[in-house]
Amino acid sequence: MGAPTRPRAGRPLGAFGAFDVTLVLQGDEYGAPRPPSAPQSGLRPGGGFACTHDKPVPMVEFYRVGGDFVTRYTLETLLCIGRHCYGGDSPRTGLLLVGDGSVSIGASDKLAALRAAIAYLGTGGVA
Repeated sequence: MGAPTRPRAGRPLGAFGAFDVTLVLQGDEYGAPRPPSAPQSGLRPGGGFACTHDKPVPMVEFYRVGGDFVTRYTLETLLCIGRHCYGGDSPRTGLLLVGDGSVSIGASDKLAALRAAIAYLGTGGVA
C-alpha cells in the first residue's frame, strides 16, 4: 500500500488499481481521524477515529494510493446481495459514503478488493 498522507482506519487489504483498500470489522474505529484536542468539533479528543463500526457486516474502504478517502461500501454490496451490485447502473448504488465523487472505481478493482476481503476473513486475518 502507498504511504498514507492521513491516518487510515481498518485493516489493510492491499492496493488495487489506483486505490489502497482497508477492511473495517465490527468494533473497529473508522471515519475521520479524531484530533488530539478538539473542543469545538463535538468529537471526543485523544486521537483515534470518529466512529466505531457497530454492525456485523464488514465495510470496505477505498483511498487514493497514498492519499485521501474515496468511498466506503458494505461487504454485502460488493457481494451483490439484493439489488445492490458492484457493477450497478448508478455510481452511488450501495455506497455508504462518497468522499470524492469525482473518482470512479471500476468493477475489476471492486472485485479484487472483495476477493482480498474474503481471503482475509477466511484466514481469520492471518496472512
